[in-house]
Formats: sequence, C-alpha cells, structure tokens
Amino acid sequence: MTFAYEIKKANQTHIKDLINIYHSWGNNPFIKIDEEPYQYFERCMIEGDLPPIEDASKEKYQLYVVTYHHQIIGYFDLYQGYPNKNIFWISIFVIHQNLARQGHGKIVLDLIHENFIDQAKYDLGLGVKLKNIHALKFWTKNGFTKVLGVYGDNDDAVIALTHKVE
Repeated sequence: MTFAYEIKKANQTHIKDLINIYHSWGNNPFIKIDEEPYQYFERCMIEGDLPPIEDASKEKYQLYVVTYHHQIIGYFDLYQGYPNKNIFWISIFVIHQNLARQGHGKIVLDLIHENFIDQAKYDLGLGVKLKNIHALKFWTKNGFTKVLGVYGDNDDAVIALTHKVE
C-alpha cells in the first residue's frame, strides 16, 4: 500500500496545500509556527528552517510534501547533521488533522527511513513539546526512546528524541 504514497520536495505550487494542512489543526498550540504560514513555508523553501548551530546551511535542509493517491496530506522537513553529524533532524511533521490517527504517519515514517535514513546510515532525531501527549505516544511507539535532552520550560518545553541505541 505504500506505493500510494510519495514524498516530494516542496515548492511554491504546494504552499496553498501546506497552509490548508496547517490550518486543519485550528488553534492547536503544538502545530503553531511563529510567523504567518505563507511566509513560513516560503522561507523554508528559500532559506530553510535552520537549526541554531554556527555552520547551519540551506544545502542540508529540505521541506517535503507527502502525497497519498496524488493528494497532499502532510509535510515534514529534514536537516542533515543536527544535533550531530550522524542525525537527520525533523523539526516539523504534520499530517492533515482529518487523516490523523489513521496510520498515515507510520507509513510516512517508514518511507523516511527507506528513502533517507537507511541509505545514509544516519539516525533520525526530532523535538516534541512535552505537553503534546499524542505526538509523544506516536514517536515513542515508533522507537524514539533515547532522550537527547529537554529544552525550554513550562508550555514551551521540548524533548529531543532519537531511536534507541541497540
């Protein structure tokens, strides 16, 4: 069934769909971005949403769209080399709210592994707001059990996770 899914580099023609997916979550504080959505997605495509490291570069960053039967259902990004050189970092991973909890996220995660992680022999890391219980359940259920650190405080606290080291 994964043949019905495709991962593509995001481009300007996808922005309307990305905004629609973003707004499908309403006022969910865990999906919130700090700028107007059109500007955010455009910035991701032009400059990248770079991590807070000295040598961060757009060449290591990419925003992707996820399609299911040729319809865009979600988006995620990858940064190669954060927080260390052997990790692909996801800073945003969103599936349209109407399709949440239906198995799409797991399939997309499997495709990320197949297309990026397994080939490069990298690990995959990400940050999740501590209060985002649904996301924490999803990620830990899918093997993200090694804690890299906890950052921030109160409502903005984020836990950085990667796969469990065997």
